[in-house]
Amino acid sequence: MRLFTLDEKDPRAGLLRMVKEGVEDKEERAACELQDATFADWPAGALVVDVNAAYKAKKKITDAEPRTACGPLGIDTDQSTYWLIKQGYAWKFDLGQEQLDIDPRTITLMRKGEDGAWVVVP
Repeated sequence: MRLFTLDEKDPRAGLLRMVKEGVEDKEERAACELQDATFADWPAGALVVDVNAAYKAKKKITDAEPRTACGPLGIDTDQSTYWLIKQGYAWKFDLGQEQLDIDPRTITLMRKGEDGAWVVVP
Protein backbone atom coordinates (compact mmCIF):
# COMPACT_ATOMS: atom_id res chain seq x y z
CA MET A 1 0.00 0.00 0.00
CA ARG A 2 1.20 3.51 -0.82
CA LEU A 3 -0.14 6.96 0.07
CA PHE A 4 -0.19 9.93 -2.29
CA THR A 5 -1.12 13.54 -1.55
CA LEU A 6 -3.82 15.06 -3.73
CA ASP A 7 -5.33 18.38 -4.68
CA GLU A 8 -7.82 19.01 -1.86
CA LYS A 9 -10.24 20.93 -4.09
CA ASP A 10 -10.92 17.94 -6.35
CA PRO A 11 -9.14 14.79 -5.16
CA ARG A 12 -10.67 12.59 -7.87
CA ALA A 13 -9.34 14.86 -10.63
CA GLY A 14 -5.97 15.02 -8.87
CA LEU A 15 -5.77 11.23 -8.69
CA LEU A 16 -6.61 10.84 -12.37
CA ARG A 17 -4.09 13.52 -13.37
CA MET A 18 -1.35 11.82 -11.31
CA VAL A 19 -2.03 8.37 -12.80
CA LYS A 20 -2.13 9.74 -16.36
CA GLU A 21 1.35 11.26 -15.92
CA GLY A 22 2.77 7.73 -16.02
CA VAL A 23 1.09 6.77 -19.32
CA GLU A 24 3.48 7.09 -22.25
CA ASP A 25 1.05 6.47 -25.13
CA LYS A 26 -0.89 9.71 -25.82
CA GLU A 27 -3.99 7.98 -27.16
CA GLU A 28 -4.22 5.64 -24.17
CA ARG A 29 -3.55 8.54 -21.76
CA ALA A 30 -6.48 10.47 -23.25
CA ALA A 31 -8.76 7.43 -22.81
CA CYS A 32 -7.92 6.85 -19.12
CA GLU A 33 -10.70 7.62 -16.68
CA LEU A 34 -11.42 7.12 -13.01
CA GLN A 35 -14.06 4.44 -12.54
CA ASP A 36 -15.85 2.90 -9.59
CA ALA A 37 -14.49 -0.58 -8.97
CA THR A 38 -17.11 -3.29 -9.25
CA PHE A 39 -15.48 -6.17 -7.39
CA ALA A 40 -17.76 -7.14 -4.49
CA ASP A 41 -14.97 -7.97 -2.01
CA TRP A 42 -13.31 -4.58 -2.34
CA PRO A 43 -14.16 -1.72 0.02
CA ALA A 44 -16.98 0.71 -0.72
CA GLY A 45 -15.55 3.62 -2.69
CA ALA A 46 -12.79 1.56 -4.35
CA LEU A 47 -11.66 3.08 -7.65
CA VAL A 48 -9.64 1.99 -10.67
CA VAL A 49 -8.14 3.97 -13.53
CA ASP A 50 -8.95 2.23 -16.80
CA VAL A 51 -9.45 3.14 -20.44
CA ASN A 52 -12.97 4.13 -21.49
CA ALA A 53 -15.40 1.95 -23.47
CA ALA A 54 -14.73 3.74 -26.77
CA TYR A 55 -10.99 3.03 -26.54
CA LYS A 56 -11.67 -0.62 -25.63
CA ALA A 57 -13.95 -1.00 -28.65
CA LYS A 58 -11.49 0.71 -31.02
CA LYS A 59 -8.58 -1.45 -29.84
CA LYS A 60 -10.78 -4.61 -29.48
CA ILE A 61 -9.90 -4.93 -25.79
CA THR A 62 -11.94 -7.34 -23.68
CA ASP A 63 -11.81 -8.37 -20.05
CA ALA A 64 -11.64 -12.05 -21.04
CA GLU A 65 -7.89 -12.09 -20.38
CA PRO A 66 -5.86 -10.36 -17.64
CA ARG A 67 -4.70 -6.93 -18.76
CA THR A 68 -3.20 -3.68 -17.60
CA ALA A 69 -3.95 -0.14 -18.74
CA CYS A 70 -3.17 3.47 -17.85
CA GLY A 71 0.43 2.98 -16.80
CA PRO A 72 2.00 1.60 -13.64
CA LEU A 73 -0.67 3.16 -11.39
CA GLY A 74 -3.61 2.10 -13.57
CA ILE A 75 -5.70 -1.03 -13.63
CA ASP A 76 -4.25 -4.56 -13.43
CA THR A 77 -7.07 -7.08 -13.78
CA ASP A 78 -4.79 -9.93 -12.69
CA GLN A 79 -4.29 -8.41 -9.21
CA SER A 80 -6.29 -6.90 -6.38
CA THR A 81 -5.19 -3.37 -7.26
CA TYR A 82 -7.37 -0.37 -6.54
CA TRP A 83 -7.47 3.14 -5.10
CA LEU A 84 -9.31 4.63 -2.14
CA ILE A 85 -9.59 8.35 -1.50
CA LYS A 86 -9.88 8.91 2.23
CA GLN A 87 -8.46 11.06 4.98
CA GLY A 88 -7.16 13.55 2.42
CA TYR A 89 -4.94 11.03 0.62
CA ALA A 90 -5.08 8.63 -2.30
CA TRP A 91 -4.41 5.12 -1.00
CA LYS A 92 -3.03 2.70 -3.62
CA PHE A 93 -3.62 -0.92 -2.70
CA ASP A 94 -1.60 -3.61 -4.51
CA LEU A 95 -2.75 -6.75 -2.75
CA GLY A 96 -1.77 -9.46 -5.24
CA GLN A 97 -3.76 -12.62 -5.86
CA GLU A 98 -3.50 -14.50 -2.58
CA GLN A 99 -5.71 -14.61 0.51
CA LEU A 100 -5.16 -11.43 2.51
CA ASP A 101 -3.79 -11.41 6.04
CA ILE A 102 -5.37 -8.00 6.63
CA ASP A 103 -8.67 -6.34 5.83
CA PRO A 104 -7.85 -3.19 3.82
CA ARG A 105 -11.16 -1.66 4.95
CA THR A 106 -9.74 -1.33 8.45
CA ILE A 107 -6.56 0.58 7.57
CA THR A 108 -6.67 4.06 9.07
CA LEU A 109 -4.06 6.80 9.12
CA MET A 110 -3.20 7.91 12.68
CA ARG A 111 -0.97 10.59 14.19
CA LYS A 112 0.11 11.57 17.67
CA GLY A 113 -1.94 14.38 19.11
CA GLU A 114 -0.51 17.25 21.13
CA ASP A 115 -1.14 15.27 24.30
CA GLY A 116 0.81 12.28 22.95
CA ALA A 117 -2.28 10.14 22.39
CA TRP A 118 -2.90 8.59 18.98
CA VAL A 119 -5.77 10.13 17.00
CA VAL A 120 -7.33 9.41 13.63
CA VAL A 121 -6.25 11.82 10.88
CA PRO A 122 -9.40 13.54 9.61
